[in-house]
Amino acid sequence: MNDIYLHHAAMYETMYKTFIDYEGEYRMYRDLLALPHGGCVVEAGCGTGHMYPHFVGEGYSYTGIDINRSMLDIGLSKHPAADLREGDMRALDLEKPADGIFLMSRTLSYMVTNIDLLAAFSSIYKNMAPGGRLAFDVIDASRFITEIHPQSRVEHTAFDGSVMYRRVSRWSPDHSECWTFRWISEYYSTHHGGTETHVITDDSVVRAFTAQDIDLALRLSGYSEISYFEKEAYAFPTLVFRAIKE
Repeated sequence: MNDIYLHHAAMYETMYKTFIDYEGEYRMYRDLLALPHGGCVVEAGCGTGHMYPHFVGEGYSYTGIDINRSMLDIGLSKHPAADLREGDMRALDLEKPADGIFLMSRTLSYMVTNIDLLAAFSSIYKNMAPGGRLAFDVIDASRFITEIHPQSRVEHTAFDGSVMYRRVSRWSPDHSECWTFRWISEYYSTHHGGTETHVITDDSVVRAFTAQDIDLALRLSGYSEISYFEKEAYAFPTLVFRAIKE
């Protein structure tokens, strides 16, 4: 698990809530999942539980699962009544089958081997009710990997009160496991307009996927009626998938 999630979860939370239109993401996943009224939805890789109030606010039962305790603690501080649990998407064990399960923010990027990917899809499948839907997004390898320029830099800033955070990211190919690449980000903070301080270097190997990669893995895991569409999102071209448990 990356140190940024373990020791700098609050900074990560501040940064990412400036990137993502959570209301728009909610509407997209709600429509893709086509949940029954009052249905049970599970978010795997929920982070701090941003989607909880959106689903609960429209009458759905929401459970969020994340491998990172620090992120969940932030979520529970904001939403004490939320059902946010520590767990691994590769080994889900829900008390009740879900009507729909979703993963947003390209969470599957951390499933860098096919063993990981198939374990996640199989685990999710086992924990869904018949006819349940899975929806998620991934980095589109066919559009991103060929466009990587190791000298390019992408910079983001975010504010938390009087603190400014800055992230400078760069990418480089790393094809040791499928369509993987190194994502190196330098994080900085400035307090009360003072001197900028380096906080942490996040050096991760993550994965992009072709549409064929995902389609095959889903079919091997038992899903049917697989569909996808292209979507533009912050930093990466994205594919959004939906699949159904027969």
